[in-house]
Amino acid sequence: MLARPGRPFTTLFVCLLAAIAVRPFLAYNRPGHVIFATAMIAFFIAAVGVLCRSRRQRWAAGVFGLAWLGARVPALFLVNPSAHVEVVGRVAEVAFLTLIVTLLIAAILRKRTVTLDNILGAFAGYLLIALIWGIGYSLVELAEPGSFRVHDALQSEFASAAERDWVLNYFSCCTLMTVGYGDVTPVHAAARTLAVLEAMTGQLYLAVLVAVLVGMRVAQGFMRHPDKQ
Repeated sequence: MLARPGRPFTTLFVCLLAAIAVRPFLAYNRPGHVIFATAMIAFFIAAVGVLCRSRRQRWAAGVFGLAWLGARVPALFLVNPSAHVEVVGRVAEVAFLTLIVTLLIAAILRKRTVTLDNILGAFAGYLLIALIWGIGYSLVELAEPGSFRVHDALQSEFASAAERDWVLNYFSCCTLMTVGYGDVTPVHAAARTLAVLEAMTGQLYLAVLVAVLVGMRVAQGFMRHPDKQ
């Protein structure tokens, strides 16, 4: 069994933030894709080590995670991987990240005190939700090309499969935070529906989780007991 670090959510947050931060600088060349894949493998290992407590959880995370990574490997060596490989990789990635978000939120709710580690864990969940929806937008675009209208300045990036993923992740982050610049617009019904659901999810996540953390902090101030987790 993998040992859990003293600040488990911080470790997860740092791995995830590193992968997201380096992606826009690495999306334009093949060595960059390899570096990004390495960062995501580090996140995969950290997520399993930090969040998977039971054998069933580790088994599910392993199946989804390895399917995701296995389907992504051809993209590192092939200019145009088949559509089936791309779909399998994205579906497995959505399943893995959804499992991780669920386990992460459950782990935060089990805590009895509010710490910086818990707050960073909540923020990591927020970033993961943005990534999940970004992958969903990629699946919509794969199924129905032209589902998004992009500004002329983004046309060259959107034409490339690797760079398109980053553009749609950017759009996902803007939608989750209800920030709209108008440079990417969903025009297909499925894309618009996903955008609405993501905006609602982002608001609900912040409202509920912030309320829970505030409640924990108030209880912590009254009861003065240490975190037993």
